Amino acid sequence: MKTEFKLTIDRIGLFSGSEDVGLAPDFVEEIRANKFSMNGGLFIAMRLDGEDESFSWAAAYVARRVEPVVDEPSCVAEGLMPEFMEYRAVGHQIGNGNWAAELVNSLIAENRGKLPDGWLEQAMEDLETSATKH
Repeated sequence: MKTEFKLTIDRIGLFSGSEDVGLAPDFVEEIRANKFSMNGGLFIAMRLDGEDESFSWAAAYVARRVEPVVDEPSCVAEGLMPEFMEYRAVGHQIGNGNWAAELVNSLIAENRGKLPDGWLEQAMEDLETSATKH
């Protein structure tokens, strides 16, 4: 039996809150311990759809590195290590097994530690669209 799913990224937006106010303290502490910050990071919402219905929805916070990367990764496995990543996705709670964060990190690793092309631009467009609606 073959089951097919369609992945849809519903939104890529800039994280516009303050990590000190909008996020749990232990979550922020974990991000900062790995030399990342949500200030200047992204919020990505996505869903998996089955043939007849929406199967699963998830979101990932994508933190931005605040110190230079060690070096460019030499392979995908290194690309998944935080010290080689310019951005790193995390779930809304540390260690909760967030599939969206794991998927985003895999895409970042495949892209040599960088965000996939167009994601920052899409986040900026989302910000501009939000600003003009008010």
